[in-house]
Amino acid sequence: MSLLYPKMTERPSRFRLNPNSPLAQSLVLFGGGAAAGTNYYHDSSGMGNHGTLTGYSGAGWSWDSSLRRPSLTVTSSAYVAAGSFSISSRPLCFSCWYKSSGSSCSLFGLVYSAAQPVFYPSYSGGSRSLWYQFGGTYRYFAGGAALLNTGTWNHLCLLAPGSVNNTRLWVNGIEVPPDVTVGSTSWNSIYGLFLGNNYQTTSGNVADFCVSRVDWSQYLKHTADPSNIDLRVGGVPLILPERIFWPVARVPTTATGLDRIIAGGRLNRQGILTGGLL
Repeated sequence: MSLLYPKMTERPSRFRLNPNSPLAQSLVLFGGGAAAGTNYYHDSSGMGNHGTLTGYSGAGWSWDSSLRRPSLTVTSSAYVAAGSFSISSRPLCFSCWYKSSGSSCSLFGLVYSAAQPVFYPSYSGGSRSLWYQFGGTYRYFAGGAALLNTGTWNHLCLLAPGSVNNTRLWVNGIEVPPDVTVGSTSWNSIYGLFLGNNYQTTSGNVADFCVSRVDWSQYLKHTADPSNIDLRVGGVPLILPERIFWPVARVPTTATGLDRIIAGGRLNRQGILTGGLL
């Protein structure tokens, strides 16, 4: 795989996911920047959890020269609603790159009726903290504040295994022990995902927002590396370049008049090479 696909130096505008990558297993949303520059939030996972950019006066996407991939601006009035997820039977793992503009914010949430599981990376008044909320239940990770770098990119990984008091958090590849949990609400229904938030203050940029049904913390050595553009694990990339089709060409056929396969393309009985992939 590594010989066929050298490491990417920047994220291409069009790409496909490699089903043989460990990261592709149980992936239910991947916002890697496909369709960047439009008001369409494309889910490249193949699960169809696409979204629409809401409240943007212009394109919310921009190219980030540090991560060398597209990033999306999110605010309290410019956000994305994408997909619905059941978290009663299987856990959800959220992973992304995040850069706060400096204000207290809710980065993402799962909305169902009045109950809102929401993740807050907070920078309010110079006192930084992290917490996860569901209704009246809170799980605080105050120790994560020291790992956050204001105004620069931080990698966040949050494992939500079905109950707030079992939630785990990693910041820039380091697990943050919880300080306190108030309440013990469990999740038992289907929730719609929003990235950015029209319920709480939000201000920042996000890249490579992913939702998986497996624990990605085992891959943080790779996913929390900003130079890992194609998200390869053990030499196997998640992101592959888009397939390129050869143009149609005429070549002589044999007397049998049967289709032949030539170098990956099909030669039909009219002598037309109808395909082939690079």
